Amino acid sequence: MFPQTLFQNGRARELCTKVDQLLANNTDLAAGPYIVATCSKGGRIEKAKPATGYARVLELLKFHKITMNIREHRPVRTMNDVKEVLDAAPSDMVKSILVAADANDHHSSDNLDADLFLVGVPADRKLDLAKVANVLGRRRERLRLATQIEVEELTGFQVGSIPPFGLPKKVPVILDALLASKKKVWCGTGKSTESLGLSVEDLKRLSTFTVADVSKAG
Repeated sequence: MFPQTLFQNGRARELCTKVDQLLANNTDLAAGPYIVATCSKGGRIEKAKPATGYARVLELLKFHKITMNIREHRPVRTMNDVKEVLDAAPSDMVKSILVAADANDHHSSDNLDADLFLVGVPADRKLDLAKVANVLGRRRERLRLATQIEVEELTGFQVGSIPPFGLPKKVPVILDALLASKKKVWCGTGKSTESLGLSVEDLKRLSTFTVADVSKAG
């Protein structure tokens, strides 16, 4: 009997398959004793993997000693859901949108090589991709909303719960000027049952964001 985690390794699966085939084709071997040996390569200590998603958000809040003003609520996926469960003005809520920039005009979906940008706009306004293109110095035709697979595979967060911080370093953050002028905002935590309230000053400590006009009337 083997632990299930053993088969996560491709080489281990291949070796076990060969052993099974030998046992099935040779009755003498099948009747014999079994010896299972486990080994590990010494000389190097494995480093702990960096936290992703929700765990990374909590680590950052703790590291910067920011009070965790977290509001628990029923699971949400869209900003309309958030508006129903959060007692706050939509103009104070950060709608985090992941924008993908393709290398050419003929992009395909789930392009894990696309450049990603997190754009935060007020929940009562819409993202203006033309303005984003101008800020980034990119062609509008090459900008699009990231797919669900791109969001989850490349950020560690699920659609609908992305915060404007705690992202991989390769994902720059752009915050709409209307939000940057606020004293306090509400945003996701990476968990669909929680929202985080924090000052814009604290958000600056958590995320080196660029301020720009990237929204339009809803």
